[in-house]
Amino acid sequence: MDPLLEQLLAGFVDEAQEIYDRVTRSLMELEKSPAQGPSFDELARGLHTLKGSSATLGLEELADFAHRMEDVVLPLRGSAQPLPGPLADAILKSLDCWMARLRATAAKADLPDLAASHALLAAVKPAAPAKAAAKPAEPSAKPAEVAVDLPPAAAANDDTQTDSWRVSTRQVIALLHEVERLREVRLRLDERRRDLEKAVLQLDRLGIQAETAEARAVLLGVRRALGGDGEEAADIVASMEDGLKAISTMPVRTVIDPLRRAVRDLCKATGKQAKLSVVGAEVSLDRRALEQLRGPLVHLVRNAVDHGLEMPDVREARAQVARFAVGEQRDRAGRKIKAIVLEPLAASFVGRKNEIVAALRLVTR
Repeated sequence: MDPLLEQLLAGFVDEAQEIYDRVTRSLMELEKSPAQGPSFDELARGLHTLKGSSATLGLEELADFAHRMEDVVLPLRGSAQPLPGPLADAILKSLDCWMARLRATAAKADLPDLAASHALLAAVKPAAPAKAAAKPAEPSAKPAEVAVDLPPAAAANDDTQTDSWRVSTRQVIALLHEVERLREVRLRLDERRRDLEKAVLQLDRLGIQAETAEARAVLLGVRRALGGDGEEAADIVASMEDGLKAISTMPVRTVIDPLRRAVRDLCKATGKQAKLSVVGAEVSLDRRALEQLRGPLVHLVRNAVDHGLEMPDVREARAQVARFAVGEQRDRAGRKIKAIVLEPLAASFVGRKNEIVAALRLVTR
């Protein structure tokens, strides 16, 4: 593969992951609301972008795969009904396969087979509307109107891509080290200014002399200039630090949002009813810390649904609340994430309630 294409492909993997997250979120929203509005637009735009970008990079099989997903979704635009569950399942599973194929292509690994996903999409593809029988044209009839589904704001989306750059974590960390070096340089400027002040004091002790007057004036000018340069350098260093810290952090929701998909899939597989509630997801944390939290949070949510929640009929028989929620919340200072387990727990957990809550607090402290 061409080296330039490899570099572009690596960047496309990150971009596709962001699109995948947005499309997944939109699909889950459209399972509960009519297939229209901003959520459907985001879904159609995401699939269209995946198709177009894949074709641009010469990934024809992935482009065709994304086009098949479009063909399944677009006929439902404007429907007053939510997306059918089997259709949403098929698109979500196809997206998983699409991302796995893209990552395997970038890593030069064995490529997953797409045949099963193609068959799954074909099984849920909406039937084409039956064509009406041909009728003789009437003079008073209006010209026929042809509705064409075009993903909105596709061109605008292409323009916005130029507003962002992608850099590796290693490059950001290297810049942070360079900022640290700049801070050291600024401190050395302060030391040089103090040395000049000492030299001016030495000249003052000698008294006003014609031989030293000119040197004293030069030293005073240099001292003032160094003082101004030091303050400006301090402002630049502080601004760079703030900017790099903003780049090095991301909202907690980027880790929490995928958990909604996990809860959804678990509920469909087990027949249970659960809802993930999140408070404070817009708080930003260090990217590396959040990446370390992904695995533990997935296990936490899976165990909550698998072992902490009974079947709906059992809960109904006991006159318990039909839903169970696990929430993650941060304090106002943004220093902790507290796990909150809402009652009621499964009967097998009731006796160990205090132990479980203590363990959750320990894990999320």
